[in-house]
Amino acid sequence: MAVAILRGPDSELTRNLSELEKSLGVDLKINQNGDLQLNNLNDLELIAGVNNAAQAIFIRLSVEPGSLLYHPEIGTDLQVGQKTKDAFTIQAQILKSLLNDERFEDVQAKVSVLGDRVLTNIRVALANTGIAVPLQFTTPA
Repeated sequence: MAVAILRGPDSELTRNLSELEKSLGVDLKINQNGDLQLNNLNDLELIAGVNNAAQAIFIRLSVEPGSLLYHPEIGTDLQVGQKTKDAFTIQAQILKSLLNDERFEDVQAKVSVLGDRVLTNIRVALANTGIAVPLQFTTPA
């Protein structure tokens, strides 16, 4: 999936970003419920750089595989309410979903199903930086 790379003049949002941060793209900002975020003028908010990369990870882990019409490769079975949780399948989905985004490289994932919980450990490196971010979270099975 292609990421919007900034090619025009800097805006207020991107003026203080490094070239590396600009390469992480700009997108519409969403809130924790997955809804578009509005500013105090009721205009759509934008998100850029590292924050956009973090939002991309959140989206890729929050949607079900195949639920995005033009990006069926995005998603995992980590959503609450799934009937079965197969650790190997979820791990493969995390790797596939994150590695399909050119902003990320060297993605490692370990998923364990522990009774009624799914424990997920992920390490994601931002492309061309060597900077790795560890993520750990638990979701209900």
